[in-house]
Amino acid sequence: MKQLTVTAKTVEGAITQALQELNTTRDKVDVVILQAPSRGILGFGARQATVQVTKISDPIWEAEHFLRELMLAMHYVVTVSVEKKGTDVYMEIKGDNVGQLIGRHGQTLDSLELLVQTVASKNNDRYLRFHLDIEGYRQRREQTLIQLAHRIADKSIVLKREFVLDPMPAHERKIVHLTLERRNDVRTESRGTDPKRTVVVIPIVNTSSVRSRGV
Repeated sequence: MKQLTVTAKTVEGAITQALQELNTTRDKVDVVILQAPSRGILGFGARQATVQVTKISDPIWEAEHFLRELMLAMHYVVTVSVEKKGTDVYMEIKGDNVGQLIGRHGQTLDSLELLVQTVASKNNDRYLRFHLDIEGYRQRREQTLIQLAHRIADKSIVLKREFVLDPMPAHERKIVHLTLERRNDVRTESRGTDPKRTVVVIPIVNTSSVRSRGV
C-alpha cells in the first residue's frame, strides 16, 4: 500500500500533486482531508490544505502490469487477456514465440504463474487465485493427460499390474485422479514428495475399493 501526505494551497491541488507522485488516477485512491485550507484574518492564521492519499491496491491490475512489464523486459510482444470468475482470475498470454515460455510439461509456465500470484497477493487482503496460460496450453495439456490416464489404466488392466506415471505438479495429478475415479476397474494414489510426487495407477477387482488417495 502506497500512501502520501501532501500540503498545498487547496485540497484539489494537494490531491492532484499526490496523484502525480503516485502515478495513478482519482478513482484508484482514498483521500482523507487532514486539514482544510484557511485564509485567516487579515493575513494572520492562514493555513494550507493537507490531505492523506492512499493508493488502493488492485491485485488484478498489479498482476497484469507485472506480466506485461516482464514480457517487455524479455523482448516478447504479447497481448494479455484477463477474465475474472469469482475468486479465480484467468490470464492468457498470446504472441510470437511465446511457446518458448511454456517449458517442459509446463514447468516454466508454472513458475511464471507462481510469480504472478506472489505479486498479486503482496499487500492485498482479498484472496484471488491466478491461473496463467500461454496460447491455450493448459487445455491441450489436460486433454493429453486424460488420454494418458485412460491408456495407462487399460494397460494396467491387461497386464494386471500397477503403473507409475512420471512426476507431475499437484494440479496435473488431480486431473489424472479425477479422470480415473469414474472407472471401476482401476484406482489411483499419489506417492513420493514434491517435486517428484507421482500418480500410481492400480488395477482392482473389488469396485468398492477406495478410488484415489492423495493429490
